[in-house]
Amino acid sequence: MRRLWVMFLVTWLAVGLTLLTAGYIDTIYKLETAIGYLSRAQSTAFAEDMKSYIEEALRLIPESGNPVWIFPTERTDFTLIRSDLTSIVERLEIISGINLDSPAYAQGLSDIRGKLAVVILQLGEAMPYTLITPINITLALIWLSIPYTTYRITTLINSKRNRHNLTKQQ
Repeated sequence: MRRLWVMFLVTWLAVGLTLLTAGYIDTIYKLETAIGYLSRAQSTAFAEDMKSYIEEALRLIPESGNPVWIFPTERTDFTLIRSDLTSIVERLEIISGINLDSPAYAQGLSDIRGKLAVVILQLGEAMPYTLITPINITLALIWLSIPYTTYRITTLINSKRNRHNLTKQQ
């Protein structure tokens, strides 16, 4: 019986770890990768490179929605974040036409770096809420209750079986 419990717990942990990893890859990892692209955009010296990094980030950010389910704000609204990034891309297209040696080009890129820093902070603020949703919390509580419930059911079955065996012997 003990060996069966160990196998059950190992399987239970493996399933939980697999589900957690899948959830992380599907939600948080995409946003972390998008933040990485935006960070690369901040550090590049040319408008064209910035634009391509931002476009890569846009592919990873959800189209709409706000992951914060308790007191959501505009800072964590994916529609607004995407809108900000789209306007930055449009501005980069304008800046691309300016001479690379001009102060206007340098000032434009500097301004965009500041805007990207704000967007990176907003994505970082939204990130934990993409995994910690009401449905995920409910599923986690159910998952956590499985060993206890299984133990209680097994104990109940064993005690009934033992009582039945005792009455048979008498």
